[in-house]
Amino acid sequence: MEKNLKQNSSTARSTRQITYEVTSTGGYALIVFTDYEGHKTEAKMLPTPWQKTITIPVGVEVYLTASNPSQMGTVSCKILIDHRDWKQSKGTHPIDSVACGGIAK
Repeated sequence: MEKNLKQNSSTARSTRQITYEVTSTGGYALIVFTDYEGHKTEAKMLPTPWQKTITIPVGVEVYLTASNPSQMGTVSCKILIDHRDWKQSKGTHPIDSVACGGIAK
């Protein structure tokens, strides 16, 4: 029985819960992010604020970009790992695109 507990504990540490967040004063943003398989998604225009949570293996590169199509105001991105702030970026016009990323450990 003790062996199973160790295996379950080890399995829990081999993945990370990733939460992506994007805000934009324009109400929409063009967003690209790393999916649960470690691939970058195609750019999609999505309403903001936007949030998505996925589970990925440790060691996968995590990437999030957001562009403000209105080119006014602000746009920001944030990545949380296991409910803790990890990476974030904010841009104010004339900066209309931001990126966050790194390797999930």
